[in-house]
Amino acid sequence: MRKIFKPFLALALFAILVLSSCFGHSHNFVLVEETKASCTQDGVIAHYKCECGKYFDLDHNEITNIVSPKLGHKLEHHAAKDATCTESGNVEYWHCERCGKNFSDQAGTKEITNVVVAAKGHDYELIATWDNSGECTYYLQCKNNNTHKVENLEGVITHTDDNATCTAKGSVVYTLTVTYEGKIYTSNYTLETAMKEHDWRWVIDVEPTETTDGIKHEVCNNCGEIRNEGTII
Repeated sequence: MRKIFKPFLALALFAILVLSSCFGHSHNFVLVEETKASCTQDGVIAHYKCECGKYFDLDHNEITNIVSPKLGHKLEHHAAKDATCTESGNVEYWHCERCGKNFSDQAGTKEITNVVVAAKGHDYELIATWDNSGECTYYLQCKNNNTHKVENLEGVITHTDDNATCTAKGSVVYTLTVTYEGKIYTSNYTLETAMKEHDWRWVIDVEPTETTDGIKHEVCNNCGEIRNEGTII
């Protein structure tokens, strides 16, 4: 009989302790500050917690749920914008108005930190219009936008010597050089030149004497061609 009574007594004492902890004690309220929910993380409402494990609202009413559900992203779409020479652009992205983060996808799962496409800057080339005298008009034009031009520039024109001969046409190469913002731009123009005429002169091969004839020939000063060899003088 004693063996049966002892386990029953222990069980009864345990039940009394449990019941007294839940119903018979004065709650010790500990304030838990609010943790705000974010787009991706649950929060916690402001509440009281008792050492018995129960939760209470700020009016000391018992509650069972203290979770503040995550908000989810509130996304605004931004279309892609091309950068220009002077203005930056952006990639296509979605911006969350709540957390301030940017995403490359509409679902808001792929965060990106940079949406800016840097301005291209000007990429100039020298545009020159030459005439047959070796003179030209010129300006710089941007390859990215042909409406962006730089005019009234100071340039220097140099040229090679005419390489025409008495037997072949030649050419003169003109070069325009312009310096702008530390960068050098050049434009070349080749002008075809006419074949030169022979410039003949006589060369005496044998001087004449009182008793013998002399001999001479002609040679071109430009190309060295020889003619009229053996001419008697």
